[in-house]
Amino acid sequence: MRIVLALIALPLIEIALFVQTGRWMGLWVVLGLVVASGLGGLLVLSHGRAGGLRDIQRAIETERDPSGPLGHAALRMLGGVMLVMPGFLTDALGLLLMVPAMRGLALRRMHARVATVHARAHARAHTTHARGSGPGGRPDVIDAEYEVLDPRKDSPWRDHVGGQAPGGSADGGTTGSGHGGTGKGDNPENRH
Repeated sequence: MRIVLALIALPLIEIALFVQTGRWMGLWVVLGLVVASGLGGLLVLSHGRAGGLRDIQRAIETERDPSGPLGHAALRMLGGVMLVMPGFLTDALGLLLMVPAMRGLALRRMHARVATVHARAHARAHTTHARGSGPGGRPDVIDAEYEVLDPRKDSPWRDHVGGQAPGGSADGGTTGSGHGGTGKGDNPENRH
């Protein structure tokens, strides 16, 4: 629900900021700022990809964890996308993501959030296994019926029913099971 409210609120906030900034600075200055931030975002997106890949490759070559450079590269790209989007709020957020200290803070917050969610899920899974999921803590049992079906008449595996591998019997011999009706697989009562 919060995401839906944010998607509704973002354009309204951007329009209000455009109107207020346009009154204060003038229309042409505001349009120039929007175009400049869009071009800056495109520049970040075009050059940031190569720099991010270089940082990740360097981390792998020095046998370090590449998740830090990967996270920084992803947030840099997100900042570039926010700069391309027209609006002063998204531009401000995009510029914040260009600052390495802000990206580090965002990554630490995301890491803490993921660790918390993972710990809760892990605890919930262990609690379920300890108690069992059936009545009285017993695991659930699924009772079902089955029917053994003969292969289709045109199936190349028709001669190999009854646990025998293609090209021979189950014990490694070369006797086929479906030739002349002499094999175990031809009688449904012999199947298990």
